[in-house]
Amino acid sequence: MQVKSEVLNEKNTSKKVMTWALDICSIVLAMLISSQLLKIDNSHIFRMKSLNTLILYIVFNTSLLGIFNCYKIYFKFDKAGIIGNIFTACFVAMLPIYLIDKTFNLPKSPLFYIFNVLIISVLAVGTRYVYLLFADKYIKVDKRDSNK
Repeated sequence: MQVKSEVLNEKNTSKKVMTWALDICSIVLAMLISSQLLKIDNSHIFRMKSLNTLILYIVFNTSLLGIFNCYKIYFKFDKAGIIGNIFTACFVAMLPIYLIDKTFNLPKSPLFYIFNVLIISVLAVGTRYVYLLFADKYIKVDKRDSNK
């Protein structure tokens, strides 16, 4: 029984790490897509000042996704509530990012932040739903462990 619990914990940790890595890719991709949609020169994104804000951007978003329990979807089987949590976390993360951009004098259109929230939300929800789609069809999930 102890071994089974340890194996489940290891699998759950790997799922969280995988989702976290996908979220980081989604955040960077959303920033690049928003820059292209608004014709913002994205060569500045990888300069030092902008790279620091990109790192802060990733930290704020992934931290808030964790705080809003967006990494527990694999265990709760709450498909409807995750959309609201992800959107709220992304929106709340945009507020300090906007202030940081203003502080470092990196002017961006307000549409940039709106597009970022929408794109990150769609990508984050999409990755979780794709996982759940395949989990329902191909992966044997023990729902007794859903309260973790």
